[in-house]
Amino acid sequence: MVRYPTYSAVQQPPLLLLNEAAKSFRDVAATAGDYFLAPHRGRGVALGDIDADGDPDLVISHVNEPLALLTNKARDWSGISLQLIGRRSSRQPTGAIVRLTIGNRTAVQQLLGARSYASTSADRLFFGVGEESPSRLEITWPSGLRQILTSLPAGKSWTIVEPL
Repeated sequence: MVRYPTYSAVQQPPLLLLNEAAKSFRDVAATAGDYFLAPHRGRGVALGDIDADGDPDLVISHVNEPLALLTNKARDWSGISLQLIGRRSSRQPTGAIVRLTIGNRTAVQQLLGARSYASTSADRLFFGVGEESPSRLEITWPSGLRQILTSLPAGKSWTIVEPL
């Protein structure tokens, strides 16, 4: 039984898409390192801070080849990473919604239990912030509690505990 389109190659080149001012995406895989130069049978991807430097790294699982560990070596990555710990909510507060305000823009993420096929990412949220520092962070915990934090400098990893 064939479980993929017969007109498509089983191995496919990986994509790495650059978000250009929230208007379009451009494939930058050719400039991102050796992994992106060869086709793979990729099946799942997990996101986390593997090398504990504050930026997101990737682990990619494949079929019939070793997994790939892609550490983020971007010199100009500016962002924050957040680990949420629940107290009223469950310790891993799946479903928490985080709104990060940077200037006149707001980025929203939800802490999910799973994000990709056949893989689970770390329970950490990553926000790229660019040149500006975040001015406000709002967390809506699964318990319903809303928590607002201000003055979180970029370039750091934060652990935020839900108030009682």
